[in-house]
Amino acid sequence: MRAGEVRFLLALAAALIAGYALYASLHWPFRTALFPRVIAIPLLTLAIIEVGLTLFGSEKNREGHAIDFELTTDVDPVIARKRTLGIFSWTLGFLALILLLGFPLAVPAFVFLYLKLAGNEGWTLTLLLTALSWLFMGRALRPPPPPSLSPRLAFCAVRLRLSADSSSRHRPIDLGRKAFSPRKDHLDREPYAC
Repeated sequence: MRAGEVRFLLALAAALIAGYALYASLHWPFRTALFPRVIAIPLLTLAIIEVGLTLFGSEKNREGHAIDFELTTDVDPVIARKRTLGIFSWTLGFLALILLLGFPLAVPAFVFLYLKLAGNEGWTLTLLLTALSWLFMGRALRPPPPPSLSPRLAFCAVRLRLSADSSSRHRPIDLGRKAFSPRKDHLDREPYAC
């Protein structure tokens, strides 16, 4: 099989898969079908262009100089290791922010921290991009608030405080309209377990 035939078959297969993904998502709700459509529309477009190029383009026009990919060798290994550890640390920090704050608040917090600490950007650009990321995450996307650890940590702190204070263990706590008695059977029904 020649290289042109392989490219044609691969582009045709990609076009068929993308077309099927679009067809299958026609009757789905908008939010459910958004991701398959965002992937399938560009894939279908590019695959049709590739099919057209393999059918109607000449091989001389398609053959060019191959570009060799090579990692830079002029960077000191110590500096490269330091940069790699830095990027992994920022990634783990972002994941920790997601767990602690939830995704909609973690993105603007991460943008702010990264621009100020790692990027050494000025206050104007940092605050502008942080506000844009907050608006985009909180207003434009309107993601459902995922569970974060902050409500669980707050509940556990209250529970530990109540259990540590033995004198108030069986004394009702006035919370306005209703009295709350922190008995063990009441705390076991709470949604968070410490």
